[in-house]
Amino acid sequence: MYYMMICQDPEVGYLATLDYDFSEDPDPLRDWMSADRFDEPPPLPVRLRVEPLPNTVLAEFWQVPLPVMSKRLHTALLAAGVSNIDIYPAVLERGDSAVVDDTYLAFNIIGKVAAVVAKGGKPGDVLLMGVTLDPALARGALMFRLAESVNAIVVHESVKRAIEGAGIDTLTFLAPEDWTG
Repeated sequence: MYYMMICQDPEVGYLATLDYDFSEDPDPLRDWMSADRFDEPPPLPVRLRVEPLPNTVLAEFWQVPLPVMSKRLHTALLAAGVSNIDIYPAVLERGDSAVVDDTYLAFNIIGKVAAVVAKGGKPGDVLLMGVTLDPALARGALMFRLAESVNAIVVHESVKRAIEGAGIDTLTFLAPEDWTG
């Protein structure tokens, strides 16, 4: 079985918001959600701004403005056998450039899979609601972007179990039919 992996606001408070200055990247066309390997890496470390405000928390991962995950999550993914992720050291900084946290990685999932069973969507659609995935079309992939909607991060049940087994309880795993994106 496959799940859509998301990170929602906690029960109390809100996820901190990240900001990234794409103009600092020498490749203005770099697409972090294309599921294609970059020709050249981004400037390192990837610097993201965060203003920790009252009632905000740092997340295990963010999808915007670009995909970022904790090193702890990355370790769990590796333990689960996920091998199609390019990672880049990242730092979270305040507006005055003071480092808030350096335990994060910007990441690029390599590979997208068209696995939606006819729901009227076609590759590149921006919004799908309640999809059905065909596990045979995923061909055993452990983690991938959904070709029909690349904002979807799909993980195999074994990856979900590995993440939860690592004590990470801040992610939500939705059944595809319950997901909108």
